[in-house]
Amino acid sequence: MEANGYDLSNSHLIRHCRAWQIDNNIPTFKAFRLRPNEQYLSFNWLEKICVDAGIEVDHKRAIQELEKAPPLEISVGQLWAVLGCETVSAVVQEAASVLPEIFPVLSPDNASHVGVAGYPARFNRAVAVELAKRIRRSDLYPITQKRRRFRASR
Repeated sequence: MEANGYDLSNSHLIRHCRAWQIDNNIPTFKAFRLRPNEQYLSFNWLEKICVDAGIEVDHKRAIQELEKAPPLEISVGQLWAVLGCETVSAVVQEAASVLPEIFPVLSPDNASHVGVAGYPARFNRAVAVELAKRIRRSDLYPITQKRRRFRASR
């Protein structure tokens, strides 16, 4: 699996889950659905964070680096959810019967930003429900600090 020349086969994606998207410390489907104005589901590429920071690939260290970087507004009570790229791709294929596009999103303040797209809007809920089902407790990392958004618009 490739995205603009990068091999994502053994890569991991991180999704920010807000408090209202969490039930009993587990993200619900609400954490993985596209909003009406979104063209793709946003994630951060864990391995890219580590390479850019000059650290060994490690989920906890990547998340620490991500929490330092703008523009996210994060708060205690929220979670980071980690999923393998292969899992995300398989879920979209199973739920929507299409091969998803996983691509870097050009962002001056977030080089690890990736998007997942290519499935029709009518499959949004099915994809979100299946992604939420694939989360294990060991894939979740609590946010332990609060930080405001650094830029005015998103």
